[in-house]
Amino acid sequence: MVALLQEKNDLQLQVASESENLSDVEERCEGLIKSKIQLEAKLKETTERLEDEEEINAELTAKKRKLEDECSELKKDIDDLELTLAKV
Repeated sequence: MVALLQEKNDLQLQVASESENLSDVEERCEGLIKSKIQLEAKLKETTERLEDEEEINAELTAKKRKLEDECSELKKDIDDLELTLAKV
């Protein structure tokens, strides 16, 4: 009978210990879930910002090409005018 009571007490202690461990693990899990949600939101925000920056970069690259073309045209016009002036 004493052995059964001792075993019962041991099992109750084990259940209490496991319950405490379970609570700790559940709290940690909840914290990790919150962190994951925050990190996913930050990732989404950063990805959107990257897409915006890439779009701006593409626009600036196109404008740069256009200005370089205009610059080349103007240099050609200047060269033509200098050639015309040299002939006169």
